Amino acid sequence: MTGMRIRWPGVVAALVAACAVHAQAQQEVRVSARTYSPAPVALHVETDLVEVGVVVRSYDGHAIQGLKRENFNVSDQGHARDISYFAVETPGLKGVAPQAGTAVGTASPAAVEQASPAASAVAAPRFIVLYFEDFATNGADLKRAQMAGRRFIKEGLDDSDRVAIYSTSGDVVDYTNDKAKLIAAIDKLRPHPKYYEPGNGCPRISAYQAYLIASLQDRSAIESAKAESVKCNSADLDATYVPGQNTVGPDGGVIAAQAEVMWGQVRIASQVTLDHIGAAMRSLEKTPGRHLLLLVSAGFNSGTLEIERDRLIDLALRSGIVVNALDAKGLVAEGPGRGMNESVDNVG
Repeated sequence: MTGMRIRWPGVVAALVAACAVHAQAQQEVRVSARTYSPAPVALHVETDLVEVGVVVRSYDGHAIQGLKRENFNVSDQGHARDISYFAVETPGLKGVAPQAGTAVGTASPAAVEQASPAASAVAAPRFIVLYFEDFATNGADLKRAQMAGRRFIKEGLDDSDRVAIYSTSGDVVDYTNDKAKLIAAIDKLRPHPKYYEPGNGCPRISAYQAYLIASLQDRSAIESAKAESVKCNSADLDATYVPGQNTVGPDGGVIAAQAEVMWGQVRIASQVTLDHIGAAMRSLEKTPGRHLLLLVSAGFNSGTLEIERDRLIDLALRSGIVVNALDAKGLVAEGPGRGMNESVDNVG
């Protein structure tokens, strides 16, 4: 038998070299002294157009016509924002496309195309929540809010609109276009104060001042309360407060304790208010149409409740809810401390 030897020089050499490298690689350990730096993370945020509904009225209450895009300025936390789409909606003409020249702006074609659903939403029904904050709103302010609410129901609604009445005290009327039922619900609203306003006590610690003292330990708010206590507890009409010298009236510890009690009540009431506003928003979220929440309040302090407040803002953005906050006091509002007609000097 004749022996044969077969050679594959290139293949054999390559296999031997590969095995050698593989064996060497298994034994090799590399150590680097450089600090580990992870790959940079890129955060991409997408934002949709935010619809801002505005009704401009004259002094006698009639809507002003002929307004254009350049007549409006929109700002977000102090920063000017561009108006990429502008359209005029006339009650009673739902489903009618805006006339030529109604849409005004300098937006790109893509932005206008993205904004086109807002124009088609004109044909969609509006679902509106009238929310009356009746915990921190007194009787006089609530009366003004009720008058405005009744007028809105009578004059500001279309046949396709559906309105619900909410309040912090829990009174709820589900979505309806029955104007008589809605007005009756508004007439039944009453103030439900959930914390004691000290009135003309000495010193008078308002809800906002209690927040400054109890939550922020604001020295100026404490010294202001001390100065007032000297004024109203001293028989001397010309008595003035000198820090560290006066002994008339409560000291800083007593004032701080009063502020803690006051702020505890105010914070609970504010928490309940935010919870009820959230319930109203979630009811709007389930409705098939445009969403509008009109919040009528004399103002409440949401200090230390920023997380709860931001959740409501996020819910409104995700659900397309336009929130309009109206001051029940009207255009002239009191300062955070005393009323404009209230004297600081309570002697006697």
